[in-house]
Amino acid sequence: MKHLRTNNLTRPPFNKFAIPQATNKDIIMKSSSLDIICASEYEEFFYKNSNEIVPEGEPVGVDIDTDEGVELVLFSNIYWNPQY
Repeated sequence: MKHLRTNNLTRPPFNKFAIPQATNKDIIMKSSSLDIICASEYEEFFYKNSNEIVPEGEPVGVDIDTDEGVELVLFSNIYWNPQY
């Protein structure tokens, strides 16, 4: 085994079998209209610039599948602040 270590053969080829990270375009292209999340009747989503409530039915973000489950990624001009 010593001869393998000297030739760096025990280390995995980090780039050879690497799976490329998904780009924003990849994520968007895999999304459907069902993944777009809209504000509900509860006042919990707000516009960052004006702090106004996002009206019911307006899109606030996208559900993205991750290794840990589904994550809601809000649009850049929206923040979440539930009052309950």
